[in-house]
Amino acid sequence: MPPPRKRAMKRQAIALTDPREGGSTENLDLVSTLLYDGGCMPALLDDAAQFSSEEEMKQTWQANRELLMGLVTEDPLKTDLALMPGQRAWGYWRFESDIPPKVLENPEAFTTYRYQDWQLAWLRKHGQLLPGEAEAVVRVKARIAELQRLLWRGKDLPSDDDSM
Repeated sequence: MPPPRKRAMKRQAIALTDPREGGSTENLDLVSTLLYDGGCMPALLDDAAQFSSEEEMKQTWQANRELLMGLVTEDPLKTDLALMPGQRAWGYWRFESDIPPKVLENPEAFTTYRYQDWQLAWLRKHGQLLPGEAEAVVRVKARIAELQRLLWRGKDLPSDDDSM
């Protein structure tokens, strides 16, 4: 099978569709990149299914911001195509915040399998929580604690010292 062809360099936004409604593998990859994976930027520019430049990534984030910021769930078991309340997509942190680049480059800072308290703290500090979001965070954290109790019944719970 021949290697995938790279798209020609372009500096315009790519129109994305809601990944929960299906769509192409490329669309899913691009959505996933802007939600979680942007910290691996050099590798992304080499991947044929990804952005051809950082400018293209930025334009795509800006054009699809509403869609991407709307991919939120209160179900911690369904974060494969969504973020939990109190979290923001990687594109938000890269193109709209002033966090240090070293945080952007850390893939652990954007994982979906653990709640990212650093994100919630930054959003609170900068007045960026949406109406009702703080209450949603409380509900999600309670659900996560419940799931951990069920999962770790009879075992020591993992320490939060490993969190960001």
